[in-house]
This record gives sequence, C-alpha cells and structure tokens, in this order.
Amino acid sequence: VEYPLWYAYFLGVCAVLMGLCETRFYTLPKLNLSALSLALILIASSALLLFTLRDYLTLETWLAADSRHAKQKTIAADYYRPLVMLSQDSLMQSKAVELLAARMPPTPDSLDEKRRLCAKALRGEPLQPTVFTCALLDEMAGDTEVAEKNWRQALAVFRSDVPAYLETLRATMPTDVLLREQRLIDIARAELAKKP
Repeated sequence: VEYPLWYAYFLGVCAVLMGLCETRFYTLPKLNLSALSLALILIASSALLLFTLRDYLTLETWLAADSRHAKQKTIAADYYRPLVMLSQDSLMQSKAVELLAARMPPTPDSLDEKRRLCAKALRGEPLQPTVFTCALLDEMAGDTEVAEKNWRQALAVFRSDVPAYLETLRATMPTDVLLREQRLIDIARAELAKKP
C-alpha cells in the first residue's frame, strides 16, 4: 500500500511507535540519551499521534454527517465549524481546507474570506466543485477575466462533471445568485453543446 507523502507526519510517528513496541530492551550507547529524554520523546510522539487521531476522527465524523445532509438547501450556522477549526490549527489542515472549499456555496456572503480559502485550496490538488465554485466567486468579486479563465480551465478538465455541478447549482442556489452567474453558466452550456 502506498501512502501519500502528505501523511508523513503521521507515518513517521507511527513507525517510531511501532518500532518501540517490537523489542523489550533498548540500548542506545552512542547517543547517551537518558531515560528522561527517551520518555519525553515517547510522550511527545504519543501526544502528536493522539492529536492527529482526534483531528482525523473529527474529519471522518463531519464527512459522515455531510453525506447524510448532501441535498439540503438550508444549512445550520455551525455546520462547517469542525472544518473551520481544523483548517486553522491542525495537522489535517490541508484536508479541511480542501473540503471547506469544495462544500462552500458560491454566494456573495463572506466573499473575501471564501476567495482566500479558494486560493489555499487551489494550491493543492483541486477538487471538481472547488474549481467551479472559486471561478464563480471570482466573477462575483468582479474579477471577470480571471473568473472566465479559471471557469474554462475547469470545463476542460472536469467536462463530464459539468452537468451535475450545474444541476446542483440550480437546485441549491437562490435565483438572484444564479442570475448574477449567468454569463459563466452560459459558457458552460455552450461548451457542453460542442462535441468533445
């Protein structure tokens, strides 16, 4: 099984702890580490592992709840709170930012904050809804050239996902927001009308 490198912070600690569990006696003659030093290293590694496990379980719990609420039009005010907390000070920060950007609605509220989140999320491996949503947010902010460029790139890469994304927009977004984004939606429809 190959593990992506961005989980190295977990794998390193896990490998050290697994190595410590293999034998009963440890001799480190050349390092001259005291028992206290070894104990501190073990405690720090264990704490890091526990914090990572806690954050991972928070993320998994949120994902399970999100899959149950996938088609809801209204979302509770604190719905994204676990992801926001993880995106600020967690070893799962990159995954939380990626999920927040993929799930946030392309609405004008908190526009600057959403665009900053988009910029962070697009630095990594962009997900299908993220690239479309970020282009829509750029359009709302008046950055039409960047919005159209990103929208067209998203259409080229995620062409097969466009109909589902447009349907999700239609089903979940207020009409006034959709009307503001009509230019990009028309570009998507025109691209879909062309033969691949």
